[in-house]
Amino acid sequence: MITPPAYAGAQISSSCFRRRTGSTPMFQSAQNHIRAIAMIIPVILSGGSGTRLWPVSTAARPKQFQPMVGNSSMFRQTLARTAARDLFAPPIIVCGESHAPLVAEDLAAEGVTGARILIEPAARNTAPAIALAAHLAGDAPMLVMPSDHVMTAPDALIAGVRDTLPTVLDGALATFGIEATRPETG
Repeated sequence: MITPPAYAGAQISSSCFRRRTGSTPMFQSAQNHIRAIAMIIPVILSGGSGTRLWPVSTAARPKQFQPMVGNSSMFRQTLARTAARDLFAPPIIVCGESHAPLVAEDLAAEGVTGARILIEPAARNTAPAIALAAHLAGDAPMLVMPSDHVMTAPDALIAGVRDTLPTVLDGALATFGIEATRPETG
């Protein structure tokens, strides 16, 4: 367990779960190739219908494209978390067709080039969106992030990602979140 610095009064923690890895030459070759590139592909999930925070959030401009906290949209704040070009490749953004122009607008405003926008043919929730992005990312490590989360200490997340990357490149799955202090049902 790696625990980066404090995050808004809580702790961000990452857990690494080892998967069984083969020792075949083909697997080792793929693993060495990934280590050589070691660029993380950010996958930004930008779905949603904009109904939960109405009237601020609407179907035409859901909450992730609103400046809910700070002066820029939550989507742009998520993009800014992946600005370290020594660590992150251009992002993959998964969104619905109606939100693609908003994504393109924010990508341009942040100066992000090379991003790939995946249009969901139908909203099917998180797992299919991640699977679609994983297919595009191939063997590269991914950092999957929702575009509507508030993060007051993004440097703590990036430090955790940097610290965890070698373990991920060795075949582990890392998860990041706020360390729970009590049961929460939402």
